[in-house]
This record gives sequence, C-alpha cells and structure tokens, in this order.
Amino acid sequence: VHQKYIDNIDDEIRSKFDVQAQTVAAFLAREFSKKSVEWGIKLRYLKTSLVHFKDKEGRKRVGVLERLLEGGDFERWTNNFQHSVNNPTVEAFIHWSHEFTNGFLMIADVQGISVESADSKESYIFTDPSIHCEQREFGSTNLKKAGIQAFFDRHVC
Repeated sequence: VHQKYIDNIDDEIRSKFDVQAQTVAAFLAREFSKKSVEWGIKLRYLKTSLVHFKDKEGRKRVGVLERLLEGGDFERWTNNFQHSVNNPTVEAFIHWSHEFTNGFLMIADVQGISVESADSKESYIFTDPSIHCEQREFGSTNLKKAGIQAFFDRHVC
C-alpha cells in the first residue's frame, strides 16, 4: 500500500517522519510484547519503506510503502488527540510507551487489526502511528505536550 499525501508538506520530509514514527512504534511494540508475554499479548507494527518513484507527470516523488493489512477488520482505537480508547490492551500500550521512555514520548493514533495467533491470547498488527514528543521529531502530527496531556486527561489505570 502506498500512502499518498494531499497536503502541502514536502513528500520526502513527510515520508521520512512517517517511517521514523513507524520504526520507533515498532520498537516499542516489540518491547511491550516482551514484557507482556505472561499475559499472552503480542503487538507489532507493519514494516515500512521509503520509496522513490515518478508520478504520472514524470515528477520525482517520495512516499511510504507497506504491505496491505489482511486477516482482520481494520479498527482505529485512537486518533491523534481524542484518546477514546475502547480497548484495555491498546490503552495500556499507549500509557506504557510514555512510562518506558521516561516521559519522552507517547504513541498515539493507534489503528490496525486484531489477528488470531497460536502463541498469544491477544495479537495486533498496527500501522501509521503518530507520536507525541516534546522534541521536534515526528512531523506535524506530533502534538507534543498537549497530545500527551489529552491522553492522561481521559485515562484511568
């Protein structure tokens, strides 16, 4: 699946931020899964690649490529700001991402599929995360402190 952007942000910059966020989120999902093995929880993010191509008019473009999510119904558990999570595992992962990074960042915009897995009770494949971080990383979807606070304003452990 190629993600095409419709805003005015430079394709290459936007694509690099997306790959960066997906890479960080994938690392955190692996670490969360290691810590959650006794509960039978397995999380992962799709692998993404930065691709260079020419559009129909022959202009050089850059985008993000990832495989199509199959094997379950696509769900969006949270968006970038309205953290109305209806899934305790997803909510725990978001909170844990903030704790694990010592408050440096937080995963947001959790979306993907729940899949059957022989080696876990709950298994999810996520895609296209946003990350809130007080630094400038992670592009325009990084709502920094306001995004982190929005989660904690609604979150109950």
